[in-house]
Amino acid sequence: MKFNVLQASVRAYQRNLNTHSSYENFRLARAQLRDSKRPLDSIILSQFLKNYAETGNQYVEVLQKIIKQNNLKDFDDAKLLPSSIELESLT
Repeated sequence: MKFNVLQASVRAYQRNLNTHSSYENFRLARAQLRDSKRPLDSIILSQFLKNYAETGNQYVEVLQKIIKQNNLKDFDDAKLLPSSIELESLT
C-alpha cells in the first residue's frame, strides 16, 4: 500500500499486526513478554514478521538492521497517540 501520511502507514501496519492471522505468533510473543513483566523488544518481536514480506527471513534481517542502525530500540516502549478524530469522539 502507498500512504501520503506517515501516521496512516504506521496505523495500517499496527492494525495488520494486531489482527491478521499471519501474525498470531507475533502477538503471542508480545503477550508473553508483557505477562513476564519484560519490556517489549523490537529485535525479538521482529523475528515473528517473516510473513510480512515475500522475502521472509531477509525482510526480518533488513528490519533488524534498520532498527539497530537508527537506534530505534529507544522507541520499543513508545505508544501511538490517538488521532485527532479519535480524540474528538472522546469529548
